[in-house]
Amino acid sequence: MAVVAPIRERRSYPRVPCQLFDSRHEAIHNISQTGLYLESPHPYPAGSELKISFFVPPEDLPLRIAARVIRREALVTGGFGYGLSIKDLGIEEFGQIRDFFIHQTGKTRLRSIGNERDRTARVFFKTISVRTQRENLTKLDPRLAEFVEPADYFYLHDLTKDLRNLAEKSGIVDGLVTVQLLHTSACLCVNELDEPMLLMDIAKKLRNLAPKGEKYFHNSPMREVNLCDDETCDQNGDAHLKATLFGHPSVSLILREGKLVLGQWQRVALLEFDGPREREVLVQVIGV
Repeated sequence: MAVVAPIRERRSYPRVPCQLFDSRHEAIHNISQTGLYLESPHPYPAGSELKISFFVPPEDLPLRIAARVIRREALVTGGFGYGLSIKDLGIEEFGQIRDFFIHQTGKTRLRSIGNERDRTARVFFKTISVRTQRENLTKLDPRLAEFVEPADYFYLHDLTKDLRNLAEKSGIVDGLVTVQLLHTSACLCVNELDEPMLLMDIAKKLRNLAPKGEKYFHNSPMREVNLCDDETCDQNGDAHLKATLFGHPSVSLILREGKLVLGQWQRVALLEFDGPREREVLVQVIGV
């Protein structure tokens, strides 16, 4: 049996979980120095001996091992599962097999057979640029105009659609989507952020927690570090507090079966407390 297809996953020495096929679509799931587990449509009798070949990089020299059938079970999906015993597989030989698996997973693309898909870990990266405004609560619902105060500085930019599109564009099926904001007077939030009345509640509460007109050490002449050339840009102590108290600089989301996993009402948004500003949101998708 010649092993030619990629592994599904791998663990540390001395056991190597894998998903490997030959021309007859027989699969090895786990291999250690003493045995392996094989799935096959063929009814090998107990006590029979199978020859298994690995092509060890970089010269692709064949390493052949002998395995004896010690257990057989019928599979619900059809075919049989076999427990095989390996005799006299030394540490050096097992290391060669392990190196073979590592070599296979290190390839940019791995071959797959039948319905088995590529399980190589991949990374996709994108930057989203956002131009925020001073506030957009009144745009989201004109009825809020009488409740918005000039010093609220509350602007929401919904990122959910962009993140779903990037997750799809990445081609990654299962993994994590990490979103990171590179600024300190805005934040990221996951909540029911397409409901304007709730957004007004959030803005009002943050207004009370960190009023724009309060005296902040960050805004005072005592501050001597991280100063801007434009003196007005430093008068935003309230925005830093709001970002610290309410949101996060980054969020991680599950990507499963090619879809971003969010609850029924959950949205992902950038909340601005100091606009208008140019903001950068970094998105990284990692998985298989």
